[in-house]
Amino acid sequence: MLVVAIEMDSQNLKDCEKNALSSLVELQPSEEAVVRKILGSGTTFVRLLEMGFVPGVRVRMIKRAPLGDPFELQIHGYHVSLRRSEADQVCVCMQSSQEWEAAE
Repeated sequence: MLVVAIEMDSQNLKDCEKNALSSLVELQPSEEAVVRKILGSGTTFVRLLEMGFVPGVRVRMIKRAPLGDPFELQIHGYHVSLRRSEADQVCVCMQSSQEWEAAE
């Protein structure tokens, strides 16, 4: 089995270290984060990349299902649902609203 990880460049990783989360699973509804790293193997890994979960991209948690699985997320202007196991493979870092405005 081939296991692959894609990461942001070292400068962006340093900027994220103070606000790092382990995965999308930890985001609360209406919180935003930047994709930092994708972990995975095989078809799940490829599927996440094809949906746009690549390092440096902004993602917003829209809502969680009543039992916590799946998650509805907004990425690249569209809504996507991920299972908990898939969301756990997307490592993100939080940014404040001021940091978002400065980046735009």
